[in-house]
Amino acid sequence: MSFQREYQASGEREWPMGNTPTGYILFLPDGRMWVVITGEGRKAPTTDQDRVGLFNTLVAYTGPYRVDGEKWITTVEVSMNPAWVGTEQARGFAISGELLQERSPWMPRPDNRMARAVITYQRVK
Repeated sequence: MSFQREYQASGEREWPMGNTPTGYILFLPDGRMWVVITGEGRKAPTTDQDRVGLFNTLVAYTGPYRVDGEKWITTVEVSMNPAWVGTEQARGFAISGELLQERSPWMPRPDNRMARAVITYQRVK
């Protein structure tokens, strides 16, 4: 439903994936999760620069997960970002009715401001 970047100092939010990103997150009974999110308005690339730009509007990874209180931790086995493979990615979460809200840890941005992703999913029936 939404993908926001929240800045710690100001509370400011921006929508790096546009107003209507698409994607799914799936938690399987065997303890594996996968997620793929794509930004609004993606188009088939025609140049190498286009292909590079598509990376900025993609989140995709999978691996076994475990729940610890109000967070899940995924041991990443496959990812759009090779630097994540073999790492543990922790995400805070809250469930309200049919909605799941995911919160990444605070991380420094290139401009040194601390930010996190706040992603909201709606259950698919």
